[in-house]
Amino acid sequence: MSEAKDHDAARAALAWIERGYWPVPIPFREKGPVLKGWQQLRIDKADVLKHFSSASQNIGVLLGEPFGAADIDLDCPEALTAGALLAPATGLMFGHASKPASHRFYRSDPPMPSKKYLDPIDKTFCLCELRCLKTDGTGIGLQTVVPPSTHEETGEAIRFELGFDREAANIDGEELAAVVARIAAAALLARHWPKAGHGRHACEFALAGCLARAEWNLDDAEKFVLASYRAVADHDRNALVRVHTAIHDTFAKHSRGDETTGFTTLAAAVGDVVARTAAKWLGITPNPDRAHGGEKQARTPTTEQPGNTNAGPSHEGPGDSSLSRWPDPPSEEAFHGLAGEWVRLVEPHTEADPAALLTQFLVAFGSLIGRGPHFVAEADRHFTNLFTVIVGQTAKGRKGTSLGQVLAALRAIDSGWCNTRIMGGLSSGEGLIWAVRDEIWERVPIKENRRIIRYEEQVTDKGVEDKRVLVAEPEFASVLQRAERETNTLSAIIRQAWDTGSLQVLTKKQMAKATDAHVSMIGHITRDELRRLLNASETANGFANRFLWVCSKRSKCLPDGGALEQVDFSDLTRRLQKAADLARTIKRMERDDDARAVWHRVYADLSEGKPGLLGAVTSRAEAQVLRLSCLYALLDGSAVVRAEHLVPALALWQYCENSARFIFGDALGDATADEILRELRSHPEGMTRNDIREHFSRNKSAAEIGRAVGVLLEYGLARMVRGLEQEGQARPTERWFAVTGVRG
Repeated sequence: MSEAKDHDAARAALAWIERGYWPVPIPFREKGPVLKGWQQLRIDKADVLKHFSSASQNIGVLLGEPFGAADIDLDCPEALTAGALLAPATGLMFGHASKPASHRFYRSDPPMPSKKYLDPIDKTFCLCELRCLKTDGTGIGLQTVVPPSTHEETGEAIRFELGFDREAANIDGEELAAVVARIAAAALLARHWPKAGHGRHACEFALAGCLARAEWNLDDAEKFVLASYRAVADHDRNALVRVHTAIHDTFAKHSRGDETTGFTTLAAAVGDVVARTAAKWLGITPNPDRAHGGEKQARTPTTEQPGNTNAGPSHEGPGDSSLSRWPDPPSEEAFHGLAGEWVRLVEPHTEADPAALLTQFLVAFGSLIGRGPHFVAEADRHFTNLFTVIVGQTAKGRKGTSLGQVLAALRAIDSGWCNTRIMGGLSSGEGLIWAVRDEIWERVPIKENRRIIRYEEQVTDKGVEDKRVLVAEPEFASVLQRAERETNTLSAIIRQAWDTGSLQVLTKKQMAKATDAHVSMIGHITRDELRRLLNASETANGFANRFLWVCSKRSKCLPDGGALEQVDFSDLTRRLQKAADLARTIKRMERDDDARAVWHRVYADLSEGKPGLLGAVTSRAEAQVLRLSCLYALLDGSAVVRAEHLVPALALWQYCENSARFIFGDALGDATADEILRELRSHPEGMTRNDIREHFSRNKSAAEIGRAVGVLLEYGLARMVRGLEQEGQARPTERWFAVTGVRG
């Protein structure tokens, strides 16, 4: 490994070899090897530099062997969506920015012949592909271009979705082939789905009818039809309940022996060639529409059986203990460098939570060093100003104690900053601007003999020279209350402060503005206050995702207050001073190669959105980690972010994300949907639509309830069963249940 350290491609090839794959050299920005006989090439560690001498060249891996390496290649947007919903879970996924997660790796037993699925109407258009062995019976495998490579058409980096440390899932070969066929069929139907207002509902019933007659089970049919509809480019998410209802109605009719529509109606909706091709891929005989008593179609095998152990990692779901359990402490990696040393010195002598100490120390140090060091990501400059809110279970979470310890440590580094640039009492956006305002120029009348003879531009306020400010709000609840007022500009200005440092309110009366402001923020609040006061608009507009949310509780009981005065901080203070002085001389920061490799592995996972309120408050994960990594580097006296700085940033972010999950749970930030979900969980026997309306005292319209249950359905938080409520009842009744065991 040491011989190849200067070559990115060589280092990557070694990593693939260590994972048991055979790497293949490919020219930069190409998709195929030029080396003759590459199919028989078996590169070992000793030959890596011979074949991977260029740092930027692409790299492929052989498929088929060893252990049946197979790749599901999702070529079009419809297949990407359908694949995300139908493919079994696997840890090894990669793609590029235009097509994230377009490649999914599995271990197929036995290895299967490759198969490419083309649109029968446009036979040059590939929907998806199973890539494994050649179809000529030789048993020779294909190859796939893998990270770290450069896409041949877009020039985008090919990168892992979940990281290279994840495993490809094991799967039965025939099951894998059936999965890809289903994805292809769903993508094909989605491409030719009727336009809105031109028979979509009939198409949904017909597709469900085809599957019911083929004796599919309801769960598989529901998953396939919903995947097909979700893959339609202009699908209406509010219609998901309608699609769900069509499937259940059709299967209920089929089970009673009633007539249902099927292939004839489907062919009329999407075209005969498309319908026949999809039926062929699904193993369905395209019989004409007929009543239940007619000829049945061949049953297609299910791709996911109960107890299947090859489906990949499971996920804890709503109501699981993970959502109500206090987060585990940050891993040891988070306590890297001077920040970690300081926490270890202080922690035995304070009741404050180490996580709160660490986060506030980083935020305060980032404020103290000012607006110099920055990292450029695309068009954005990220400085070292961070916002955090320390969240206690109760008012006794020792939140204030933790901030006091931080400020006492940094006072010795910069007493001027500590005495004059730490402020509180935020009440308006204008007030925050005033604290970091530029000089104010006004047009002033010049008089002579009491008459105005001209006007001149003059400085009427010198402004603030030191643009650093650390806003410390021990009662962050009051900030949220003020920000909620209709005319208050506080929320917008706080967002500007995090983003650019250029603050201004566009009103005639407000003369002050601020440029290059370096605003950091620390707030304290209890969990109950936060959940009550952080309204939907503040999560939707990006206010909440600019904060690091940190759970804090009393770490120990010290009746006598510890013995912090006996701790010798002199060496640490000296090194902190040196780090701060050096940081003020640094401008643009960069990552080294090792840190860049780590970043590429984690970026897709960081930038992938999560559903509901949790997703809304953690959606700036990549930016938060970037800023944290810069602070860890600066505390080490480095202008270059190395892997040893990125790893602790990721560890601390993981604690912040776990804190947010504990604080906000699996709430969606949708008041109606959240209230319905709470009621469903308290009614394990389920609730009808009428029950739900009664819960709201019939103050919610049918449309609003339909929209809300559609949201729950989309995120997999609720399911609906249709059946007869009472014997003799003519119309089937919906009964809704909360889903446990799966988190969206």
